[in-house]
Amino acid sequence: MTKGLYIRTPETRKKMSESAKRVGFGKWMLGRKFSKETIEKMKNRKHSEETKKKMGNSHRGNKHHFFGKHLSEEHRKRLGLAHLKKHHSKETRIKIGIANRGKKHKPMSDVGKYNIKIAQINNHNRSFKNTGIELKIEAELQKRNINYQKQVPLCKTAIVDFYLPEYRTVIQCDGCFYHCCPTHYPQYHQDKKERDENQDKILTFNGFNIYRFWEHEINESVEKCINKIFIKEV
Repeated sequence: MTKGLYIRTPETRKKMSESAKRVGFGKWMLGRKFSKETIEKMKNRKHSEETKKKMGNSHRGNKHHFFGKHLSEEHRKRLGLAHLKKHHSKETRIKIGIANRGKKHKPMSDVGKYNIKIAQINNHNRSFKNTGIELKIEAELQKRNINYQKQVPLCKTAIVDFYLPEYRTVIQCDGCFYHCCPTHYPQYHQDKKERDENQDKILTFNGFNIYRFWEHEINESVEKCINKIFIKEV
């Protein structure tokens, strides 16, 4: 036995497990009441330097209980669903906000941002809400019996609204306000405009045909928008 290292004997471990089975794991303090003096002693209790060294040596080299374990896909899904069901109350959210107020987080590197972006694009469990203009485009494609796919990740750069695999064509439905429409909202969301242009360059370079339709164009005439694609394609 090394000096300063506390190791329990097999007999001690057996006794502890038996007592835990009788009382219940994690319930050995349940129902116990302490006097005010005992509570104060427990609060003011300080470990000596020797005890601290023993505690440090006992934990040193110990690996986490999940180290080397690989969870199955079913287990991961269960954990994800359990996490989604957790909702903080308003009071808890206020407390978290007050605690984090004024704290400066470390700036994320470009590599970190890129990795997060790819993870978001490749996330198959990500949910999407159909906008009004997307529903109009979808209805027109169904009317013409055109094969399409919705919300498809392409080239690790974008999740496109509609992809027509037979024509290798991408359809993007851009809201006027969010995507900086030059007719209605030229002064807003310039960063989104640059992002869209970069995505189009990458997709075009990889051999995709890109068609972006503004919200006002779709609302005026969906037929004209789809005709712009198929007059050239046919």
